[in-house]
Amino acid sequence: MVQVYSCHHFTSQEVFTSQCEPLASCSSEEFVFVATARQTVEAHTMTKKGCPLLCTFSTVGIVTDLNYCKRGNFVAALESKSLKQKLVTFTRVYMNWARSAPGQPGRVRVAGHSLRNKKLTTKGDQFEVIEIPTFKSPNSIHCCNLTGNIAIGVDTSVCLFHLREQGTDKVFYDFEHLINIDMGFKILNSAICCNYLACISQNELHIFKIDFKSNRTNNLQNEEVEMGQKLDRITSAAGKSNSFFVEDDDYVSWSFNDVESYSSFQDSCDHNQGFETLLAAVKLDNLSTNKTCLLPSVKLEEMYIDRSSDPMEVLGPIKKVKGHPLKVDLPGNLSLGDDQNDVVLTTLVYRRFEAPENNEDALHSLQFQSTFSGKDILKCDFGCLGSNVEPVGLCCFVSTQTTGALYDVHSNVQLIATYPYTADTKLAVVGRDMIHVVTKNGLETYTSRSFAAAIPNIETIDDIDNTCPPASQEPSLIGLRPFIGIFDMAKSDNHLIMLSKDSQATSDGSWGIYILKDARMVDLYTDIIDLAFRYQTCNVPAYLVLLEEAHLFLRSAMFHSGAEDDLFERFRRTCRLLGDHYAGSDSECPHLALPYYNMSGKELSSIVTDQDEKQVKQYMQVDGNSIGLLCYLNHQLFNQAGSVTLDEPTAEIILGIYMSAQPDKLSSVILESKLKGYSLEYALQLVESLKTLRKNDGSQYIPTAVDIICQAVIQLSLCEPDQARFLLNSVSEVDIIKVFLHRPWLLCKEGQFSSLAQLMRQHNSKLFIEVLIALHDNKSVSLHTTLKLFEGDSAYQNPSNTHLRDYLEAILSARNRQDSHEQAAELLVKIYIQRLNDWKPAQSRMVKGRGHVHVDVGGYFSCRYDWLDDIPPFKGQEALRKPCSKMRVNDQVIRKPSRQMSRKTEDCMDKECHCCCCYEDLIKAQSLLCTTSINLGPHKLILEASDTMDFIGLESLKLLSLSRTDPGLAANLMLENYPNLTVAFVKDTFFSDASLWTDFLETLFDQIRTLKSEKDNKDNLKMYSNILKGVLDLAISSLNHDVFMSVLPNDGAISFFLPYIERCCLRLEASKLRNSIAADLIAKTEMTQRSHYY
Repeated sequence: MVQVYSCHHFTSQEVFTSQCEPLASCSSEEFVFVATARQTVEAHTMTKKGCPLLCTFSTVGIVTDLNYCKRGNFVAALESKSLKQKLVTFTRVYMNWARSAPGQPGRVRVAGHSLRNKKLTTKGDQFEVIEIPTFKSPNSIHCCNLTGNIAIGVDTSVCLFHLREQGTDKVFYDFEHLINIDMGFKILNSAICCNYLACISQNELHIFKIDFKSNRTNNLQNEEVEMGQKLDRITSAAGKSNSFFVEDDDYVSWSFNDVESYSSFQDSCDHNQGFETLLAAVKLDNLSTNKTCLLPSVKLEEMYIDRSSDPMEVLGPIKKVKGHPLKVDLPGNLSLGDDQNDVVLTTLVYRRFEAPENNEDALHSLQFQSTFSGKDILKCDFGCLGSNVEPVGLCCFVSTQTTGALYDVHSNVQLIATYPYTADTKLAVVGRDMIHVVTKNGLETYTSRSFAAAIPNIETIDDIDNTCPPASQEPSLIGLRPFIGIFDMAKSDNHLIMLSKDSQATSDGSWGIYILKDARMVDLYTDIIDLAFRYQTCNVPAYLVLLEEAHLFLRSAMFHSGAEDDLFERFRRTCRLLGDHYAGSDSECPHLALPYYNMSGKELSSIVTDQDEKQVKQYMQVDGNSIGLLCYLNHQLFNQAGSVTLDEPTAEIILGIYMSAQPDKLSSVILESKLKGYSLEYALQLVESLKTLRKNDGSQYIPTAVDIICQAVIQLSLCEPDQARFLLNSVSEVDIIKVFLHRPWLLCKEGQFSSLAQLMRQHNSKLFIEVLIALHDNKSVSLHTTLKLFEGDSAYQNPSNTHLRDYLEAILSARNRQDSHEQAAELLVKIYIQRLNDWKPAQSRMVKGRGHVHVDVGGYFSCRYDWLDDIPPFKGQEALRKPCSKMRVNDQVIRKPSRQMSRKTEDCMDKECHCCCCYEDLIKAQSLLCTTSINLGPHKLILEASDTMDFIGLESLKLLSLSRTDPGLAANLMLENYPNLTVAFVKDTFFSDASLWTDFLETLFDQIRTLKSEKDNKDNLKMYSNILKGVLDLAISSLNHDVFMSVLPNDGAISFFLPYIERCCLRLEASKLRNSIAADLIAKTEMTQRSHYY
């Protein structure tokens, strides 16, 4: 439904008459051309008062249609003349019309023929008449202002003629026949813009795009070459083999060529380069006695034509519309390559309207409205149809007797606006921003949506920094002026030209020519805004419509004429008004307050103050009217790069807005936003009042964990750590972790742990570590960032500070953190080395309970080797598992809660303890070095430290490190220092490495030989013999039998080694048997599956 608002007025009106009855008109930016019944065209200057006559030139016939083209500065006319009692129509172009003189004939020539093969002279500024020949009488003509090309409607075809420039010193213009397109219906009118073309019949509209491709000839040549190569191969094969062609007088030729009759068969064979042609050529000699069978199923089918009269609409882009084919004819006279061009027609819109009852109800006023940027025009190539020129926006208008339709045919083909007129019409013209329609009520002026449709192609519309009213919104009727007898109209950039005639008058001079000058944009804006303010309170939808119309008018003027200061300031005012509307009313699109405010340039403080003055009562009621303002505030406070510093009253107004309109967002504004300037006391007061807040539905608001943590942060800022600690204790650890996961910035501030994090670290270190680990797993705070935060702490290098150690141990305790394992393991080993180097026996200790563990095996940590329990400072597993002699266990089951958790044990002060608690760091370091990870960084750090340090447990750590870097050396050290643990060491470190087993057995054999030669070492010999037995037992299961046999000594006692050899052979046979059984099982399984399949 079109809205009616009377706010458009023309600036001025000039009225004059011609010497003879006017028939048709057109205009340029400065002149109006009026064709008269005296077979003349008068050119009047519109920019001067009274529109004085500039010149007059004669036409050959009576003008029925007149067009002016900016490029080439020519006038094209459709003229009728009676020849042999028959009315004939011609198309003529008048060049250099300004140099015409009364009674003086111009130079006449035929388009495409007159200047060919002739030397051009300096007569290029002479008045010329170019006749454009067509195969039938034309019935419509239209020119493209950008390319100069002409579209002429002839019966059911549209003929396109291309404007060419010729000459060097002087420029001569000529027209070449470019292409004919059969539309399939009788053309009443056509329109052309660059390579876009539109045609209408009485009830059909077809809009399409023309593209030319220059690769058709190359493709055809390639196909011919490939087919020729195939035929060469066939004929060469036929020459070598007599079986290829069969001599038979009684044969039937089965032809699959696309032919319609028998008579065309031979012609089709002559033009067909395929295999059937070769067969046909062989058989043509005996064609009289042989038969040819043509299959009806492969004959050419007749093209389907849709002859229905039912209304329909097809929106493209599509190649073809079923039942409505477009036939292309290339005249072969092209300068653009003749047959080297493929013509591709892409249908954008096809629409069939209801069949008209008479000719007066037919479609009319077909026009394109294009939008070009200056950059496009500078880059354009005025070649074939201007196909290299792409407008940033293009719309097509067509009208029935009662309704107009505006289609966007550029990027997103759609019907964007319909115009239901107040009465029947036969005439409409489209301007840049308005559409003028003549009805029996007078001249109606509607707003156009063509520029609104082009804006998304010109600017980025993100509804954040830029937005625009949609092109699909209903247009408005903004002007209605009474006129009588208007029968023709033309539109220039700034003027509307109308021809009128009193149909009831019989005397000469009953006609008139009206020149209406468009309103200045500033005046039009003022009229629209004044009318809008009248509707601001009584009719809010009308108020919004008028604001958007003013916005679009100003936006179009700024785009086409430049952002002048007065226009730009008014444009920003419309943005502010639209922002205020969406921010302060219950609109359907409150989110649009954000982009309009951003486009307005209005300060945040000014926006908040204005809205607070208007709607503070509404905010206190917590209704939905503040959604638009909240959208704007959320973006400004949360998405800006820098801080938003306001004066204290304004900042507190913002907090009050959130308190009333969106209380669940208040804490986020305080904790996360860039808002600065409010007092902490006022913020704390608002957050605390959330406990007693009632929602809009009457229910009680329940403070969340974020609200409580927000209070704690404010209390810390007010130097009240006890209050903050009390608030944190009231929140569950799970909720605290969730809050930090969504707000990791609460952890640190300016490269250091925040006050909140320091409070947690001091009073709940376990929760502090859990938060760090959760942030690491969530990829919010990386290991590198956390280490930087610890480095900023003065206690970072203090080995007694266990927070960093606990964090690194937690990182290494899970496999899903493998990306951080390498760095964490090396740093943790350094911490262990430093702590062990500074280790002193504990005087008293506190433990949680019995059955505790120090290492959670998993991730990077591995189970400690059993033999480590017997290497100093440990004294075996029993001693390791005994309770610490320097502590009391706090067992809640057997002890009362009132007993103290730790106390000094005086009778054990001087005793050395070998429990796990006293050597916790050593146990963890050993577990770390027992890892299966390929990372050798921690092991190398231990070996480097062993060169300069000597701390408790270093020997075991060194052995573990050597077991990964040099297992052979480590085994020799074990054999030398801890022979009883050698077998266990070899089992845990050698695995299936044959070279390690070989070298170590050789070393062991040499040691036994040496001991045998010494008579006083029977005990050692027995011990080494037992070690050898244990090593051989392990070697049997770890080494291949061939390797095992090769490492046995040649001088060994057969009685000693025979059992091991026998076991090795039995293991070999068992392995063969196991493999055989497995192969049989696999074969049986495959046979069973095969039988089920079949």
